[in-house]
Amino acid sequence: MLSLIASCNSFVASAHTKCIKPYFTARNGYVNLGDDSLINSLEEFGGSSELKLLTHLNAEGWSSSWLMHISQESTPFFDEHYYRDYLNMLSVAPSYTSKEYFYLGFYPEGSRNYDGPKYIGVFKLLHSQRIFNTIMIIENPHYIGDDSHLINFKYILMHMTDSSHVFFKFNDLKRPEQMRYYLSWMHM
Repeated sequence: MLSLIASCNSFVASAHTKCIKPYFTARNGYVNLGDDSLINSLEEFGGSSELKLLTHLNAEGWSSSWLMHISQESTPFFDEHYYRDYLNMLSVAPSYTSKEYFYLGFYPEGSRNYDGPKYIGVFKLLHSQRIFNTIMIIENPHYIGDDSHLINFKYILMHMTDSSHVFFKFNDLKRPEQMRYYLSWMHM
């Protein structure tokens, strides 16, 4: 038995074995808002809808960009809950990618396109129960001083779900980091 342990400890790799290092491509979700060519290439939104369907990559990119914006020394002070919101979106977006999750951006009329949507919401459609469930909402830091359009966001979502014969729920916003959105929507 001792010779078996000694032979295992003295293992020397054969010349015929190859070590393969896996190559992973890095995902970059950061949107560079300082790039003038990107800003100049944007166009005004057409159509009458203020609600736009986003992908999880869009949500991840905007939250990363907004996190970088509020972290700069030249920007004013932001509350801690904004940092938590953006970090939560960065952790949620890569995992909620199946076809039952929706990322919706709310662009109020007259908004600046290069700043992104006023709000981004993550929603889950429960097919069997016909429920459109709100998971989380984040707010754009560029619009903090502007008027709140959270009421309009809720009413547009309610109109969309009513016309689709789906129940609109937002009880999952009762978490401490999302409670301010829950209370705003609850008392409207």
